[in-house]
Amino acid sequence: MLKSIGKSVLILIFGLFFLAGCSGGEEKKPAVEAVEEKGAIKEMTDEVAHEMVDKMNAPKDKARAATEMQEKQNQALEKASEVEE
Repeated sequence: MLKSIGKSVLILIFGLFFLAGCSGGEEKKPAVEAVEEKGAIKEMTDEVAHEMVDKMNAPKDKARAATEMQEKQNQALEKASEVEE
């Protein structure tokens, strides 16, 4: 009986050393730090997304501005032609 307890303790000790060796000495990050890191990644993703949307909307905004300028010029020409008549 004493031999079986000794073997069990010895196996348990070797098992613990084996599991401790598998961790590679790195400590896992607490859940709070992991959430903050995800928040940073999400923040960077949002920033890149906003930049892409701005770049996609820039040509549309330029076209709208050009259209408004053309409409103003057309109205000015119509007023000028009405005055001449």
